[in-house]
Amino acid sequence: MKSDRKKVLWSLVFIVLTILCVWFMVSREESFFWGDFLESIKHSSLPLILCAVCSMVGFIVFEAAALRTIIRSVGYPKGLRSNIVYSAADIYFSAITPSATGGQPVSAFFMMADGIPGAVVTASLILNLVAYTMAIVFVGVVALLFRFDIFLEFSLVSKGLIIAGFAVLAVMLAGFLFLLRNGSFLKRIIMWFIRLGERLKIVKKKPEREQKIDRIVSDYKACTSLFGDKKYLIWKVFFWDLMQRASQILVSVFVYLAMGGSLENGLKVWFIQSFSAIGSNCVPIPGAIGVADHLMLEGYEMVLPHGAALNMELLSRGISFYGSVLLSLIIIIPGYFGLKSMKKKS
Repeated sequence: MKSDRKKVLWSLVFIVLTILCVWFMVSREESFFWGDFLESIKHSSLPLILCAVCSMVGFIVFEAAALRTIIRSVGYPKGLRSNIVYSAADIYFSAITPSATGGQPVSAFFMMADGIPGAVVTASLILNLVAYTMAIVFVGVVALLFRFDIFLEFSLVSKGLIIAGFAVLAVMLAGFLFLLRNGSFLKRIIMWFIRLGERLKIVKKKPEREQKIDRIVSDYKACTSLFGDKKYLIWKVFFWDLMQRASQILVSVFVYLAMGGSLENGLKVWFIQSFSAIGSNCVPIPGAIGVADHLMLEGYEMVLPHGAALNMELLSRGISFYGSVLLSLIIIIPGYFGLKSMKKKS
């Protein structure tokens, strides 16, 4: 019950932050009118807008493909449909919780409800986090190598956000790799949280709990060691996570082209969006609301006048982020209530 209330609370926080962010952005532009924004959508290329929507859907599907690749490799061949639910749960709850802390536990909840052992789920999600973080860093490094001039066009504040994003991602990647290779440290983290819960009297003391955790950690080590025996597994997962990242970036490219942009600047939008994706990782705000919007708007102003750039940012962010969050919610609702009804019957 408490967990359900917390999910609702974070959803409300997410909605309030979204409204405040959009209000702040449009209020800065005195000449902005929602009618002009809707008119710009009306005159956009419908086929290219549909391509942007398909790319948004790809953001969910490619993560599902990455998860499917991992769990199949250790003997749990779940169908793509189930993996899309795991992916949608991760994307939705990562979007509405600080530092994307809620996505993996909810994804794990659905995976374990499908009969996948907890140790396998934990190892699989950490491996996916490693590959996903590698994919974001790779996209950012490519952008720096090939279009460093675009990075220099950003303001000093935005440059700082992008550099901070790189630093946060590097620390996260090192941490995930460490957890993947050191199951014993994972046990220390789990036990620290349990003891904290016991002190706060939100977790009951159970003498047998540590033995159970020892068994889980032992299974976890066996699972990660199995990953190590699978040649090229990490690169297969990295490929799908890279496709996921590329599909999200392509939303902005398609929106720009749909609004009449040139192919040459369409490639520039790709690199602008790559830098924005890196910088948005620097703050623990649900969905990086505000930071991502600021970086995207400033970047789009490199290829469009301010008013048109704002229209593009609102539409691009609306499809790539809010669209994927809404679609993810639509995907997980039937699965969530289906599991609750099954629990009641049992």
